[in-house]
Amino acid sequence: DWLRISACRCLMNSDDKDRLVAKAKDLTRAVVPKPILDDLWGRYLSAKDRGEVSVATSIVDSPDKLAEIRRHYVASNNVPDFLTISWLRRRVAEVGDPALKSYFAIAPENTTPSLCAPSHNYRALVDSVLAVAVQSNLQVAYVHEGTPIIVSNYAQLLRDVQARQWVELRLVSYQNELAINLESWQIEDDVLVAPRSNPITRKIYLDSPSAKKFLETPGNMLEELYSAPLAEECDFEVDVVYTWVNFDDPQWQQLLADHTGQPVVRTETEVDEDGEEVDSDRFMNRDELRFSLRSLLKYAPWVRTVYIVTNCKPPDWFDETNERVRWVYHEEIIDEKHLPTFSSHAIEASIHKIPGLAEHFLYFNDDLFLLKPVKKSDFFMPNGLAKIRPEPYGMVHGDIDPEAPDYINAARNVQRLLQDEFGKTVTKLHTHSPQSVRLSVIQQCEATFPEAYEVTRSNRFRAVTDISPTSFMYPSFAYLTGNAVMDYPNISLINVAKPYQASFKSFLGAMNNGSDDQLPLTLCINDGGGSAADENWGDAIVNFMNAAFGEMSEAERAYEGFGL
Repeated sequence: DWLRISACRCLMNSDDKDRLVAKAKDLTRAVVPKPILDDLWGRYLSAKDRGEVSVATSIVDSPDKLAEIRRHYVASNNVPDFLTISWLRRRVAEVGDPALKSYFAIAPENTTPSLCAPSHNYRALVDSVLAVAVQSNLQVAYVHEGTPIIVSNYAQLLRDVQARQWVELRLVSYQNELAINLESWQIEDDVLVAPRSNPITRKIYLDSPSAKKFLETPGNMLEELYSAPLAEECDFEVDVVYTWVNFDDPQWQQLLADHTGQPVVRTETEVDEDGEEVDSDRFMNRDELRFSLRSLLKYAPWVRTVYIVTNCKPPDWFDETNERVRWVYHEEIIDEKHLPTFSSHAIEASIHKIPGLAEHFLYFNDDLFLLKPVKKSDFFMPNGLAKIRPEPYGMVHGDIDPEAPDYINAARNVQRLLQDEFGKTVTKLHTHSPQSVRLSVIQQCEATFPEAYEVTRSNRFRAVTDISPTSFMYPSFAYLTGNAVMDYPNISLINVAKPYQASFKSFLGAMNNGSDDQLPLTLCINDGGGSAADENWGDAIVNFMNAAFGEMSEAERAYEGFGL
């Protein structure tokens, strides 16, 4: 196939038959014997990592071919956005047919993206996409009546594609796939007309200045035809806030010991200054923050700034020089009179005080992970409204009871406050997933209930007088004031009581196979019920995180003992 498409390209670019024959002979000599080549590509296309690729390439007896494989693997396939519309646009610009003078892309959310060209450039667009496929060692599938058919005859494909105004292709590597439409736009009376409808525009009026400016630069997105973002786009900045604690930080341990009167040891519970138990599961650290950041920065590259709120020093792996991921100490956002604090409720009641925080931000815990690419619109509406994700069942009822779990008492306090203010009863807690927050709305919430926020911040440990600021107060307030909509995406929570080994295996399989539709929007790996002391559970978490998020992020620096 590689030889065939290369010969076709030579034929299209040359009328000299003798030169074509000579070029074909050169190409033939560059290809290793067929039995070896068949074995090579079988191993190479199924390779799962660089080690396996090295084994596959070791059987090549052509130095030129070996260099080609390595060059294309590193340059084309080993990039964060491999097999996305952005990657394809970039690769077409790099290796495309010189005759391709004008083309553009359409990639509305939840639809198959398209590469489009005026009819006189359509053949060059198709040829360019096939050249990218060849140089990146991709299989090409032609979708016929809903069924993908692997292409083995590029000449036949070219004939079929040119006979239609649009066609769907699948570009496939060993674990990734990109569905892409190729569209031929016709020129009718100085108007460029699409072969089918799309969410942006079906017609481009060529005599308009905006059209001329748009078409003079190949590879633009169709929405760039307009001078302002589309109403359906989330064009605002989004930040992320983490709250974090490191059980193994000696200074933090001393602070906790000073206020509990007990030495800090890894048991299921500690005892606070009032003799109440403090669940050690809340403070467990398996380096989850590092892996959660890896997942976030890989799968949500649009995040502007990440803030990590803590009273612990940064771990050895953290790069303090990275301005995109910033360390925020409690004293920067919490009044001195309330410090130190070990209450997550008190900390969450203060996160919106981070200087410079964006109007739209996501609140993460370090037990939350992304397993696939996500979009701003997964968390916010384009008009700015937050998407909240309540549990599908009611949970909050009853009076304050010192014997009840502290999160239930905190929710009961919120329920009473909201009922008095709005005359409505809320009963659903927020799921264990990232919170979609509007800064102005949470400020309005605090202004409405200032005493409840102040009381919660003043409690050094969780108390029956707390409110639950993020898991119940903010999302409920935002919904009741018309600043949020309810959303019920597929999210997942794993804990020690569930078949976690099977779940981890299933997630890894879907991630390795590029089966994003089988993956949840977010994953919570939830400690609780004494799981901090369960070695099997802890080992399973560490093994999963290393397998799923093995690449360093920009938040990290290499250090001695890290293995890099």
